[in-house]
Amino acid sequence: MRLMRVTVPVGFFILAALLVTGCLDPDEPGNLVPKTVVEDLSLPCIEVNGTTLHCETFGDRQDPVIIFLHGGPGGDYRGMTKLSALADEYFCVFFDQRGTGLSERLDADEIDIDTYVEDLDQIISMFADTNQVILVGHSWGAQYATVYISAHPGRVSHAVLSDPGPFKGERFGDMPIFTIDLTAEWLNDLMWMNTHISPDDHARKDYAMLIGSHDASPNYHFSETDPAPKWRLGAVCQAAMIASGTNEEGEYDWDFTTGLDEFTDTVLFIRSGLNEVHTESYFQMQMADYPNARMETIENVGHDMEWVKADEYIQAVREYLGGE
Repeated sequence: MRLMRVTVPVGFFILAALLVTGCLDPDEPGNLVPKTVVEDLSLPCIEVNGTTLHCETFGDRQDPVIIFLHGGPGGDYRGMTKLSALADEYFCVFFDQRGTGLSERLDADEIDIDTYVEDLDQIISMFADTNQVILVGHSWGAQYATVYISAHPGRVSHAVLSDPGPFKGERFGDMPIFTIDLTAEWLNDLMWMNTHISPDDHARKDYAMLIGSHDASPNYHFSETDPAPKWRLGAVCQAAMIASGTNEEGEYDWDFTTGLDEFTDTVLFIRSGLNEVHTESYFQMQMADYPNARMETIENVGHDMEWVKADEYIQAVREYLGGE
């Protein structure tokens, strides 16, 4: 019997994939992006300040408390989970911030910087009572830690700020964060997605944000071989938080430095060596906002250092906390 070679156009497979996925309703929770804590009751969570947050803890509650603050705004803590290795000496608290990750979705008018500060204050009271805590913040999370310290300097004993976003809005415009390449695959994917799935609810907006976040910021030098994982992003959250720090003229006008002069303990800044967004000169400017600060650089890694070089990051944190 003679076998015939049949060439099937690539478009056939694309059409077949669309027919299969077309059986799934993108509005049904879990089909387009993972479910939140209000859609999947098996997820660990806490009730804070009128909302439900995805939250996990590790370690002995009698040990000093570390609160981990992920990046964004609009990210999640999945890429920080390797830092749970610190649970042998500390009680580690990870949570997805209001309106993002696997936490409950909210309208934009329920999300702003002041509400975030109150959320964190309640979380600290929940897990540390009246004791001081250690804050470990990455990127936006380091800004979050800073604005909290400016409001409540007495509640924090130590702070680790890795690749922090600008503490003052006026610094944001000079940072080479985004690169628009009209031939980029991520931009093509985003445009294709918007053609077939309109971003008109939380799940669709979050999905669009996830696609748009891929490779849009090459100057951060994220790992291409071991990228930090994500559960789900929060598009409405990100837009609301940016609006919270923007004036009527559209200028970034936040200032998280008021009150930092009252926090006199040494703050550890950690810089990722390959990162071209957070330069050494930028770090020096940021560090000057605190009365006492020092910097360590983790070489040969980009903005996702807590995931890619977790061991080195953890060692830096241990030495800082153990030396104080």
